[in-house]
Amino acid sequence: MQVSEDLSSVTLVLQEQMAAVGIQSVVTSIEVVDRENGQFRNATVLEVGEVTDWHAISLESFQTIRAHNDMLEAYDRGDDVWMTRVEGEACREHQQFWLEKLYEWNPEARDLGYPDQSSMMTVLAFFSKGWIFLELGSTVGELGEPGFDIVEGDPLSEEELVVVKRFADVFDFAYARFLELKEKEDQ
Repeated sequence: MQVSEDLSSVTLVLQEQMAAVGIQSVVTSIEVVDRENGQFRNATVLEVGEVTDWHAISLESFQTIRAHNDMLEAYDRGDDVWMTRVEGEACREHQQFWLEKLYEWNPEARDLGYPDQSSMMTVLAFFSKGWIFLELGSTVGELGEPGFDIVEGDPLSEEELVVVKRFADVFDFAYARFLELKEKEDQ
């Protein structure tokens, strides 16, 4: 990783490698909590091929969503991994928040017709600066075409959670090195 844009590529590789070991996600994100600057940063890959660049939003804005506060609580507790089903209004809130961000970053995505979801199975694997976020599942059909849908995935086994945590630990090491190099360049 040489520049922030490389983090988007890392997210794509992460999703591909997770799939290679049998962990299927419709959303894969690397998410960093930067309380010092009041920011939440992430790069996201959607199974349908949409890749977002590395973006920063205000931490205050991120915290307006119930499910996000639950994520931050698990991070602050020092959990290794956290798996939960987000349902009902909390799911719709989360989905609407991120779709609006996606449309802001990529206005053409608004015309693709992402389906509403009533629940989603999520996994977070924590590292020192944030977490890897997975929305487990798969897609049916082609985005933008009639019949496109998201099929919620099953919870991961303990062994699979260990694998996801290993990915987070490896990313933590690489990201720490990236930050060190960036700091040296800035000096």
